[in-house]
Amino acid sequence: MGLFGMNLAEKYGGQPGDWVSMGIAIEELARVDMSAALLLFPAKVVGIALNFGDESVRSEWLPPLIMGEKIAALALTEPDCGSDSGAIKTRAVRDGGVYRITGEKTSVSWGLQADVAVVFAKTNAAAGAQGVLIHGHIGYS
Repeated sequence: MGLFGMNLAEKYGGQPGDWVSMGIAIEELARVDMSAALLLFPAKVVGIALNFGDESVRSEWLPPLIMGEKIAALALTEPDCGSDSGAIKTRAVRDGGVYRITGEKTSVSWGLQADVAVVFAKTNAAAGAQGVLIHGHIGYS
């Protein structure tokens, strides 16, 4: 149906859309199958995060995500704060050209099946929600 590609660049297989349409699509899909709807949201978040990345990463990951050939996970929820991104305790500290992430996540949507994940972590604990880094992690280990 092309739902994975809504609001993502056409050059990767996406299609034009707006956030209201995306919300309606997820809501309508959830009426029939909540599990199917839960596939869409992480894919959208990963797709959006990849838009800020390197062209080689976008070219590699957006087409299979948009086609539904790869599954995305969303790692936001933590044991002490649920899904309140301003209260998360997971930290991301720059170490040379990479970030070292420490912390604990729970309820990672599609975590065991995913090919790619977006991990929410704070780079500045004092900054509240403003210090949250959304980091794409490709390939679970």
